[in-house]
Amino acid sequence: MQISNVLNGFTDAAKLGAKKAEQAAGSLLKILKPGDAAAQPSAASRAAMTDILRRYDVTDITPEDFSNMITKLRDAGAISDQDFQELSSIRTELESQGLPADESVNLVQLFGDMLRKAQQQIGDKPEGENLPKLAPAMRKLDWLQKFALIHANPDAAGIDMAA
Repeated sequence: MQISNVLNGFTDAAKLGAKKAEQAAGSLLKILKPGDAAAQPSAASRAAMTDILRRYDVTDITPEDFSNMITKLRDAGAISDQDFQELSSIRTELESQGLPADESVNLVQLFGDMLRKAQQQIGDKPEGENLPKLAPAMRKLDWLQKFALIHANPDAAGIDMAA
């Protein structure tokens, strides 16, 4: 028995866990198409995004605060005008559901539920037919999940996006 090597597995596991966390955090900010280097946010805009998302928790946010958050992200150059328009549609959906501007909501849960309901309504149609119908809801949920992850792990979000 080699007692000197007892902790090696734990150290390796900790390193592996840290590496996985770094890779996940790096992909959090790959909101734009992977491989589109010209469209990737700069280090400054990534830092601005992280700083802004530290202050906003999309799992407990009012529609008004959500609007403020996406406006700050756009003004900081962390998201494009096109992304801003897409994210603004989330606020529009909240208003159409009658949610008051000052009532807190878990957007990740809400949009996850909306996506599941849409999938159930579509039923057993071939996947190729479903994707165009579900893609906008999936993209919104993807944004919200990334925002929630960056909020929960802001120090990990500054990692290189190419990871």
